[in-house]
Amino acid sequence: MTVADRLLLGIVLLIVAGSFYFAWQPSTAGTHMEIYQGNILYKQYDLHQHVSVQVSGELGDSVIEIDHGRARFRSSPCNSQFCVHAGWQQQSGDVIACLPNGIHIQIHGGESRFDALTF
Repeated sequence: MTVADRLLLGIVLLIVAGSFYFAWQPSTAGTHMEIYQGNILYKQYDLHQHVSVQVSGELGDSVIEIDHGRARFRSSPCNSQFCVHAGWQQQSGDVIACLPNGIHIQIHGGESRFDALTF
């Protein structure tokens, strides 16, 4: 490896490290969440409480749990259970959706990590 090769490798590594620094956007913890049935807002909740909410969907009832700054689907009648396996979410901009049951939750407050989501 020549001196020019080492210099070029060093420059490339600095560019890669710099791109991670400038591209990374820290997110903030959410303050409240919204529950949607289809595209209709069902209810809003403050995330700094402990409550379980039963929401009726197309397949049956889903249970959404809120616990001190975070939220999750505790149970849902869908087959895949992707919404339940998503676990606790707490950052502003996080979304958990049970598409077969037509229910999704969005966490808001502070700066979001995403500018748009499509599902």
